[in-house]
Amino acid sequence: MMVSAGKRILIVEDQRLIAADLENTLKKLGYQTVANAAEGKEAVEKAVGLSPDLVLMDIRLRGSMDGIEAAEAIRAQVDIPIVYLTAYADEETILRAKMSSPFAYVVKPFNERELRAAIEVALYRQEAERLLVGERARRQSAEEFKLLVATVKDYAIFMLDATGRVASWNAGAMRIKGYSSEEILGKHFSVFYPPEDITSGRPAKALEQTLKEGRVALEGWRLRKDGSHFWANVVITAIRDEAGKLHGFGKVTRDLTERRRAEGEKEHLVAELKEAVRSRDEFLQVASHELKTPLTPLQLQLHNLSRLLQQAGVQNEELFAKLEAATRQTRRFGRLIDGLLDVSRIIAGRLKIEPEPVDLTELLRDVVDRFRAEARRVGPEITVDIDETVSGRWDRLCVEQILSNLIANAIKYGAGKPIEICSRLRDGIVRVAVTDRGIGIEKDALERIFGRFQRAVSARNFGGLGLGLFIARQFAEAHGGSIVVHSEPGAGSTFTLVLPREAVPGQRC
Repeated sequence: MMVSAGKRILIVEDQRLIAADLENTLKKLGYQTVANAAEGKEAVEKAVGLSPDLVLMDIRLRGSMDGIEAAEAIRAQVDIPIVYLTAYADEETILRAKMSSPFAYVVKPFNERELRAAIEVALYRQEAERLLVGERARRQSAEEFKLLVATVKDYAIFMLDATGRVASWNAGAMRIKGYSSEEILGKHFSVFYPPEDITSGRPAKALEQTLKEGRVALEGWRLRKDGSHFWANVVITAIRDEAGKLHGFGKVTRDLTERRRAEGEKEHLVAELKEAVRSRDEFLQVASHELKTPLTPLQLQLHNLSRLLQQAGVQNEELFAKLEAATRQTRRFGRLIDGLLDVSRIIAGRLKIEPEPVDLTELLRDVVDRFRAEARRVGPEITVDIDETVSGRWDRLCVEQILSNLIANAIKYGAGKPIEICSRLRDGIVRVAVTDRGIGIEKDALERIFGRFQRAVSARNFGGLGLGLFIARQFAEAHGGSIVVHSEPGAGSTFTLVLPREAVPGQRC
């Protein structure tokens, strides 16, 4: 049985009887005929479209293109072996045929044996040439890869034999590890490990893991020839043939000492920053308590002094104005200290809400009444729109703090224009909106203003620590709610407190 049985062949012959005879002969020999063509252009189209394994090409064809021209056109587009069949054997025809690189040349008349020999030789030659091209490509690729590996200096790329001894060495390995190829070839790769790793059996474990998993990636300290340490990223791959037999291990090593050092410095810096933040928060907590201690009796003294002066019938407006100013400053000072205390407890995770029945309508009116005097002093009128009595279960002090902070902000940044407060209850959700017509907030600051010590405006023009909105949002979220802000620069802002009617007890800020 011939090797090429079943191969697909295109017949190009302008004589129908000869073409039919060829088709029968090919069939007897075990080949398949994919098509017949009588003209050169037709032959090119069918060869390109059908991709036969071989073309039997008559040189003399009908039309403007003869067989040699057709063969050249076919070979320019597809890699198909061509065998010429012709009754003309003159020198000029043979010379033209040779120049078109045919795979065989058969002179008519011919017998089956000659035809089969020509076809088999052509097919064998085609296959041999393909194998040769593939082998050359593989060898070239292997040589280029070998050259690449040999010249790479940023990576140590080398082979170990099946026992772990160094079998190859590149320029990168020499640069990173310090050994020349003459010094290291044949030595066990454990020479690159620190003594404590060798004692613990780490090199052997690395190869065992590689055999089990096929490939492992490791990082750790390694030794150079001079005894210095470097931080290595290592990839070890088991090299096996098609039958699964182990031929050794491929090893790629990178020196990441500088990156390791940079990461260590970064970790140290982060630790220092965390410690600085912790120290700051601790200071805020201690300072807040210390400041609160003398402030409370000072407020009581001012209150008592004002009461005693009134009882004594003193009619000194300037004195009472100064007492009122001092009282306002102590209240402001007290709010700042309370804010610091709240922040320190929030940061420490010690601020826990304790829900209780709260009449929000009454609470809101009480908070507004406390701010009316301050509002009148700077100009704005506060109007309250409450469509019904709203009650729920919240932490009274937290909700009072939220409302106080939102109203205080509206007065501070409202540019003396009216402030509107609107409260609504819908589907178990309470919304309290505080709207001013003041300076507004830039779009890029809308989220930032809820951070600790963050502000949307300069502290030079507006006082405060930048804690009010941070505390308000933390308290709202501890209740399962939120604070939403809408603002236009120059047109004012609306801060909306959103609360579920029932807060979950024990939630921490």
